[in-house]
Amino acid sequence: MPSIIAQLQDMQTPALGFIVFWNVKELSITRDGLAERLIAFGLPSAYAKDHNYRSAYIRALRTMEEKRIIRKVDEDSSRIVYQFTAEARVDGDIPGLEYHEETKVVIDKIIYQKTEDFGAALTCNQTFRDRIISAFNEARSTYNSADVTRCIQKIFSGAADIVSLRPQGSIYFVPAIYKDIVDKVRSLAESIGFQFSRVPIPDVSSSRAMVGDAFSDEVAQILADMEKDIEKARTGDGVSDQWVEHRQDVVSKVKKRIDMYSEVLSERAGELSGKFDSLVSRVLQVRKLSI
Repeated sequence: MPSIIAQLQDMQTPALGFIVFWNVKELSITRDGLAERLIAFGLPSAYAKDHNYRSAYIRALRTMEEKRIIRKVDEDSSRIVYQFTAEARVDGDIPGLEYHEETKVVIDKIIYQKTEDFGAALTCNQTFRDRIISAFNEARSTYNSADVTRCIQKIFSGAADIVSLRPQGSIYFVPAIYKDIVDKVRSLAESIGFQFSRVPIPDVSSSRAMVGDAFSDEVAQILADMEKDIEKARTGDGVSDQWVEHRQDVVSKVKKRIDMYSEVLSERAGELSGKFDSLVSRVLQVRKLSI
């Protein structure tokens, strides 16, 4: 007897889109390796970028946590300071733990911004210097399971469109017009070695209601977050032109998505679009107040 997915693949009813989900566990791939696979399946290699220095630095420190405590002790606009504290068991009548400082690790943000040379920006005990630099360079260009998941989400968000069908994510809807992207991502997943599933859903009223509700919830959250952002700006020290432009860009993109989903939203499309028009006016009002 054919599987349910196989039956859906063969259905005669036009597809509204695809439910997609994937399972990435204990995966590690270099940035170059991921970029090569993206190119091989017709996807932009730009989705595989080196991690920013802060993320790479924190990841590097995590690899060195065995038998020591690593804590950030200070940060300002020019530097970040971490302390390595060794932890050792002390035996005796009443066993305990003993701690001693191994080194303080200082990253000069200004030097790194000017040179992008992590070694030049790093100050610490020489015993740890080479290990930290090596761990940083490896972390900078290594994608783990969570990184690959974020990469897939960015592909769908940038090259197609994606709507979460659950508040906690993990299961998504992609419109049928982006079948080519869905197929490319599935091929990418297979080449890396993790499971990616896509299930076509028929273009029927129940499917439209499901997608319309999920999209409305997602857009409502964006709206709520932007309203909080605007209110915070109103009571703050003013906003920049970049602040205004970014939020206008967000509104423009959301309105385009509302147009895309207008058929499944029905009367809600006009209501949601109107709320974002009002939001633009409020953004501009905040800019005027800060001039």
